[in-house]
Amino acid sequence: MKAFDAAHDALPGGAPSSEELRIIYEGMADGLLIAEIESRRFLRANAAICRMLGYSEEELLGLVVDDIHPPDELPHIMERFRAMSQGEAGSTSEIPCLRKDGSVLYADITRRKLLFRGRECIAGFFRDVSERKAAESALRQSEATFRGLVNNMPDLLLVVDFRATIHFANHDVPGATAAELVGGTGFAFLVPEHRSAARRALDMAFEGRGVVAVDVLDVFDLWWSCRLVPMVDGDRVTRAMIICSDITQRKAAEESLKKEQELLCHMLELLERDRELTAFEIHDGFAQQLTGAQLLLESFEQLQLVAPEEARQAYLEGMRLVRESIHQSRRLVSGLRPPVLGEFGVLPAIEHLIEENRAESGPEVEYVAPDELPRLAQPLENALFRIVEESLTNARRHSRADRVRLEVSLGERWVRVVICDSGVGFEPDAVGPERFGLRGIRERARLLEGRAEIESAPGRGTRIRVELPLVPRMGACSDAESL
Repeated sequence: MKAFDAAHDALPGGAPSSEELRIIYEGMADGLLIAEIESRRFLRANAAICRMLGYSEEELLGLVVDDIHPPDELPHIMERFRAMSQGEAGSTSEIPCLRKDGSVLYADITRRKLLFRGRECIAGFFRDVSERKAAESALRQSEATFRGLVNNMPDLLLVVDFRATIHFANHDVPGATAAELVGGTGFAFLVPEHRSAARRALDMAFEGRGVVAVDVLDVFDLWWSCRLVPMVDGDRVTRAMIICSDITQRKAAEESLKKEQELLCHMLELLERDRELTAFEIHDGFAQQLTGAQLLLESFEQLQLVAPEEARQAYLEGMRLVRESIHQSRRLVSGLRPPVLGEFGVLPAIEHLIEENRAESGPEVEYVAPDELPRLAQPLENALFRIVEESLTNARRHSRADRVRLEVSLGERWVRVVICDSGVGFEPDAVGPERFGLRGIRERARLLEGRAEIESAPGRGTRIRVELPLVPRMGACSDAESL
């Protein structure tokens, strides 16, 4: 265009000869078309524009401006053409042009008014930008695809600098919007005890050690598994991309599993203690008594002919030891599963507990229960019995109360037990893990998909409320279970 302008202005009268013009525009890399303003017919075309549009020069000289542009673009193009005819120079970008085969070429076009062969014309200089436009379109599509993926990915994606200043966040999180995250320091959103670990991970990422992983807890009580990916510009890391996966539920599940494991260990320890205690009672109790009875009865057989009186005393003592052994064995069996519970159900078994509590100088118990209660599934009866047993034992040993109210009630879908005392009370949260009784009450309720509430405070007594789903006893199955 500059070469054309210089040659045009240097010629006498400002109008170049046809030969001079041919030499100039044939050497141009840009396409050139000269169109008469009045008819809009092309008067000259250089080799470059012929290659761009796929026409020969003769074919182009038989066309008008309207023929090389899509119909829907003509109003805009004609408006620019008319402005040029009034002496305005200018350029337009990415104008669609029709090739001979019907395909579209995009060109940046610079136009200028001039005299050619004594006619007012407009010279248009075409630069093919189809590849650039296609590349830009592909880039925009790629960016849109990438942004769509980033914005819709479930993970939180952050871009931070070395100071952990957040420059990009793909979406909101519970407690903060993306706009609130951007501009803030990532460490400020973490609980203090996790900031040093996050700082070390960020330092490692900026040292170029590859992807670094760290789990952190934020100030909104959310756990995040973070993977820090270095972003390299040239030969140095300028920023880091942090992919944050919400693992709050996983952490809660892990914590719950840990508590379950601890509880299982406590239960196994308690079971082992009970087994040891039972073994000691068997060994030191009726097993010793049976052994003594055996020796006495054997001596009775040997003495009855030679020392009748000594034989009689050995027999009486041996039988006494047998009777005590039988009583001891029944007591042990009753402790493992009270016969009254298996034979008559949970209400009579609770009445039996109350009598035992009274015999051991426990507090007076006000017992409120329905007149009748259908037999329940064995696990449910066992749980109710053990919950009441533990509650009464705690009241007797720790509450210092002189009176306890025990109420059992039945609904359509549940059975409820409430035990209240007016004793010294305690802080439920201060009960250590070694005190298994209260945890046992809660866990028995949880295992049967029920709930247990334990309310207490120093000087205000204790209230235990347990609700369990009602499960009636099924005939044959329950009979088998009770054997």
